[in-house]
Amino acid sequence: MKTTSPFNRQSVLLDFLNWDYIYDLIVKLPALILTCTYSGAYKYHTRNPIDAIRHHQNQEDATIKNLVNFRQAKIEELRFVQGAATLSGAAVIGGFSWPTTEKTIWATKMLWNWSLFLSSFALIGSAHQRLLRHLPAAIEEDFGEQKLKIALSLFLQPVIEEESDTPPSDSEMRRVSRKMLWFWQCPTMLMSYSWVFFLVGYALHLLTPIFDPSQAEVSRVVAGLTLTPLLNLPGLQHPTMVHRDTSIVNCRLHTPPVWNVNLSSRKGPDVATKREGFSTTRQRISFGSIVRALAAAPIPITLEEWRKSKWYFGEYLTQGRLDIRDRCSQVSLQKLIDRGLFTLIPTLKARNSLPKSARTVVDIRESLRLTKAADMEHVSLAIDMARGTVREEFVVPFSIMLFALRNPLSDDRSIVTTMRSAFMDVEMDINWKELRYDLSSESMEELKQFEKIMESL
Repeated sequence: MKTTSPFNRQSVLLDFLNWDYIYDLIVKLPALILTCTYSGAYKYHTRNPIDAIRHHQNQEDATIKNLVNFRQAKIEELRFVQGAATLSGAAVIGGFSWPTTEKTIWATKMLWNWSLFLSSFALIGSAHQRLLRHLPAAIEEDFGEQKLKIALSLFLQPVIEEESDTPPSDSEMRRVSRKMLWFWQCPTMLMSYSWVFFLVGYALHLLTPIFDPSQAEVSRVVAGLTLTPLLNLPGLQHPTMVHRDTSIVNCRLHTPPVWNVNLSSRKGPDVATKREGFSTTRQRISFGSIVRALAAAPIPITLEEWRKSKWYFGEYLTQGRLDIRDRCSQVSLQKLIDRGLFTLIPTLKARNSLPKSARTVVDIRESLRLTKAADMEHVSLAIDMARGTVREEFVVPFSIMLFALRNPLSDDRSIVTTMRSAFMDVEMDINWKELRYDLSSESMEELKQFEKIMESL
């Protein structure tokens, strides 16, 4: 049995720790990673031909043959790079012209910009094919010693002048210049990366609908969370104004109340602290009709397309500083839940489907359309919720809004009669003749129901 002495084991360890070996390992590993997207082209057009030139650098005929082969292979490669880089840049420019690019995730635009930069630099880098003129075009070409030195300087490290009569050994031969190696493969690298960035950006562009609407961060909870389906669903088309006496109720969500929901916590909303409010403002403040103001403004093509779509999440126009103190009513989301919100509208109880995008809100709207017909208990519940949560002047529009969500397609006149009697039996400071409203969404069934009940009342 053959054993290894401690001395031999130490020699093996020293060989393994040879600095040349470690240096080659450190150098080759990053190169393998950087060239993974074009490794075949890198080896065939750059690495292997240059290694052949280095190996035969002391054999003139073999060196000239390798230089000719390198020139022909590199000319073919650079022509391909020019065409591919041009096509990549054209693809990016064409992608930016798509209408959907305006709504795509931000990372797509960043990657496409980088792709355009890299394709441009690839075209610029391919201009160094002029250096190929210093290489022989054919084996039969008269190529002197001076020209051969110039040609080898394009691939190998500078010559170390030493006086010696013996030919250099393999260890004394000129090494491949890593700067020149980088130089010759750079156009292909830039072209390859430009296509990688474009394709990754295009993949993200296709996946944009699954990301958060902010398009900068995918979070578990987004704005308009728990009661967005309730508060943002009564009308998703155009703003509504309700005039009461000499006051105007600005309805952001297109029914009489003004709702202001801002739920953006990553850990989920605290429904006990999130409050919703709606208010009135006096006519003398010149708070004009939002509908008229939006109609007078120039409409971009994209906005016009959104307005015509089936599910449109509305617009909000601010008119500067607006003092709503003593003219508003607030209620917490938790209080609405405690007063029977999930009993009135069970669809909102599915907390596991918290919306990460507007798609979830749309799905909830679809489910509300299929809600079974409401009975008198739901009418009473909607009125009790309004009475227990908001000020007296907002009880009527708020309760009607809640009930219209619960049963948008009901034609039961008894429901209207019940509501009318419930409001008339209670002494409230409501001037019914002065109560006016402006609805402009014909595609929303719950708004039609809201209008029908208001007209009857």
